[in-house]
Amino acid sequence: LWTRCIDASKAVALRAFKKGHSVMVLPGGTMEQIRTTFGREEVHLRSGFVRLALEAGAALVPCYVFGCVDLYKTSSAFFRLREKIRKATGACIPLYSGSIGVLPRQVPLNVVFGEPLELAACAQPGKPTDDEVAAALRMYVEALERLFDTNKESFGYGSRKLVIQVQHDRRGRDQ
Repeated sequence: LWTRCIDASKAVALRAFKKGHSVMVLPGGTMEQIRTTFGREEVHLRSGFVRLALEAGAALVPCYVFGCVDLYKTSSAFFRLREKIRKATGACIPLYSGSIGVLPRQVPLNVVFGEPLELAACAQPGKPTDDEVAAALRMYVEALERLFDTNKESFGYGSRKLVIQVQHDRRGRDQ
């Protein structure tokens, strides 16, 4: 594609890594889209992006966008129904309004990047264990919290706290 975006599947991402490309993943997905609350700094993570980085031997770079939760007023109306649809189909139906209809509010967006996190090599290269994934995810979460706390004051978000939700699968492990 002319935007250089690729399919979000694991196989496509691994091919991109093998070709020497960097891959940017927005790990919140539909869960974050449907649960975003105006003015609340909340991130929803699953461990799939961490597992992918470990399998590819790639570094993780924490990144945060200040202002994105202030672009639209959000609604929790019909949340249970919309959540059922999201889980059944993978399609998200967020309810929101901007400054005029669907146009976003005029809020500056400031993107900050942390230092790359070089992950420990897997005991079995390319095949991370659940413990290795969990350790790398903890490292990423701590780095993201530091990045947010270090930069929030300079962008006018000094009073806000970052909430990081890590989603678990039915077996209690990170997804």
